[in-house]
Amino acid sequence: MQTYIAPSALHGMGLFAAEHIPNMSIICEYTGARMKAAEDKSNHDYTYCIGDEVIIGDGNARNINDSIEFRPLTYAETVDFFCKKSIPRCREYNCEFIIKDNRVFVRAITDISTDTELFIDYGFRYWFIRFIKAGYIDRNYPVTTYTF
Repeated sequence: MQTYIAPSALHGMGLFAAEHIPNMSIICEYTGARMKAAEDKSNHDYTYCIGDEVIIGDGNARNINDSIEFRPLTYAETVDFFCKKSIPRCREYNCEFIIKDNRVFVRAITDISTDTELFIDYGFRYWFIRFIKAGYIDRNYPVTTYTF
């Protein structure tokens, strides 16, 4: 499937459909160098873990955004964050990551029209530490410990 990179309505640059993409179509592969998960990944923003390996994203797929509203959470949203692993989103996802033969692909989960931005779920673990570090959790919520 043909895609292009352009300014995102939500976060910096995004990946867009250059043509109609039918539901369940493979859009692209998440490519890049591989390293062991235990190695220091702090210099890499775009990674995807498969077992004990990490792919350092270097292709177009690294430009797919999540539709998370990265902002301070209200008390009710903080409760949902910890109790339901729920984070406010401003767009529905239209694609997903799939693993096949130890490779990662991006697949459409709905029909996607030409010039539509692609959105994918980065996962709760990805956002958990970012919301904590940014101080976006309502400080009135009594957090003592948390496990995944």
